[in-house]
Amino acid sequence: MLFLIRKLVEACLLPIGLCGLMVLAGTLFRKRWLSLAGVVLLWVAAMPFTGEVLSDPLERQFPEFPVAKCPPADAVVVLGGAIIRSVSQLGVQWANDSGRFFTAVDLKLAGKAKYLVITDAGATGDIAMGYAAILRAEAVRRGVPDADILVTEPVTTTADEAQAVARLPGVRTAIVVSNAFHLPRANMLFTAYGIKTIPFPMDAQDVARPPFNAQQLLPVAAGLYETDTAVREYYGLAVYRILLAVRPPGTRAR
Repeated sequence: MLFLIRKLVEACLLPIGLCGLMVLAGTLFRKRWLSLAGVVLLWVAAMPFTGEVLSDPLERQFPEFPVAKCPPADAVVVLGGAIIRSVSQLGVQWANDSGRFFTAVDLKLAGKAKYLVITDAGATGDIAMGYAAILRAEAVRRGVPDADILVTEPVTTTADEAQAVARLPGVRTAIVVSNAFHLPRANMLFTAYGIKTIPFPMDAQDVARPPFNAQQLLPVAAGLYETDTAVREYYGLAVYRILLAVRPPGTRAR
């Protein structure tokens, strides 16, 4: 229930939810300026330029580097996310964030970690219950020994993932693989739970962006998505910093 309440509050504070509330409030209270402000805010949030400005500081905290230059650790951790879209007769259908799984497997096969850790973050639809099992089987199929794969207890949030990894025996250092924009929050949480991390960023957006042009000031769905994603990360960083300050994690039992 607490998770659902948090998601509801988050949805209201994210660009599209906040804009909708402003338009609704302006209509109900006959404040035309408030409705207009909501429309303007939605336009600004949907500009690709806005998403870039907000995303770049997150993505640049941990520069990308090749697998060969990654320092060794006890484990390489695949954070949950949109890794699997579905499973069909043709096999696993990979989703947008599948690159983090493939990279984690590459790191393991390159000898950068003793264990490959898969967080049981679940998924949507029919594959929800078999998410971790599917990834484990795929890792084995790609050459990772089954004995070297650890699966965490079921988790919901990044904080849950960090806490679950911290409970695994023999894992004191970890290569944490995730999208570049998400790594600042993941690194903060894993460090708070006593894991010495090596952040390994994936899919940084700033490397493929064209030079600034006027079209970046026009609203598009992709721009709104990037802005929403960045604001969500800033929101998460702020909330977890407060929570960690109020109730720091205890020392892990080993």
